[in-house]
Amino acid sequence: MRRKIMILLVTILSLSLVSCTNIQRINIEDQTFQLINGIDKKGNQLYFYSVAPVFSKEAIKKTEDYEEKSHTMRTSRQEFDSRVTALSIAAKLQVLLVGKGLAKEYNVYELMDVLYRDVGNGSNARVVLVDGPVKDVISFSPENRPRLPILLVKLIDAAYFRNLTQKVTLPEFQWQMTEPGITPFVSEIMLDKQGIRLKGMALLNSHGKYVNSLDLTESIMFSMLVRKKQGTYSLTVPIKKGDDKATNKYLSATYDSVRDKVKVSMRDGHFHFDIELKMDANITESINLVTRDRDYLQIKKKLEKILDKDFKILIKKLQKNKVDPIGYGLYAQAYQYKEWKKIKDRWPKEFAKATFSLKTNVRFKYPGSVQE
Repeated sequence: MRRKIMILLVTILSLSLVSCTNIQRINIEDQTFQLINGIDKKGNQLYFYSVAPVFSKEAIKKTEDYEEKSHTMRTSRQEFDSRVTALSIAAKLQVLLVGKGLAKEYNVYELMDVLYRDVGNGSNARVVLVDGPVKDVISFSPENRPRLPILLVKLIDAAYFRNLTQKVTLPEFQWQMTEPGITPFVSEIMLDKQGIRLKGMALLNSHGKYVNSLDLTESIMFSMLVRKKQGTYSLTVPIKKGDDKATNKYLSATYDSVRDKVKVSMRDGHFHFDIELKMDANITESINLVTRDRDYLQIKKKLEKILDKDFKILIKKLQKNKVDPIGYGLYAQAYQYKEWKKIKDRWPKEFAKATFSLKTNVRFKYPGSVQE
């Protein structure tokens, strides 16, 4: 019995070695990895872009970028393949850039069909909207900086950790487009004289079209509401502002714990949301504010009042644009399902009619390393 087992193992090993010798070896310099894809619109024409690293020692420029006018993303790849000198591979895609001009007019999700239908594409690619021509970003060659694909990935991921934006991958974007209780959102960047910088977040409607943006501060507040905590939240709040900038009062704090409680009810035929935010704050900067023990209660009340107002302004902005990126429709679906079933196909319009009661509760944990 033992002899038969040994013969079987030797046979399997021999067959494995034979099959391994038949595998064709492909050197890395003979492959073109598409790390960035882009899509934009000029006039009535669609333009597609691709960026890939160059592994040749003789090459001075370490990336190659291409622009093609085509009908679909799939046909554009055929044009890319006719230009590159190596085997083109799309499985390593890291970033998909979408022009804002295109997103204002068309459903960008429909134009991305090949990325979902073809299993050979990179599923973890980040979807990013560009405020400006995609071509300018694709052609950007940063000096003394990492290659463009690495630069964009690190920029988005680092900003996501600091809650300055949201990292949205292709599968997450697909979920946002197909889930009726939420509307899609992606990171937004732009190219200025100093290079590529993050703007915040781009908001899309349920039809995949761009409608508005959130700046960096609004993006942080958005992160507090969606329970997607990465690192800590940092906010600077003007306690008192006047004409003399040097005498304005500001309070900066990091919030390492934000706990929300959401209750959903019906009022006058519309959804009503009661939101309570409990926040633990560590003071990191106090400008023209006395922060002795007896002053903390007064500062706390002023801070809560300002935060209440700012959060309500943010929600009003979303309602005005009829978008629900926070996903309050998911709460309505969970807690008022009978009513939700009636309106789920038109949730963004119903969200715009909903009422909100929001209250923050701030607790100061650490005043900073100062002696007062």
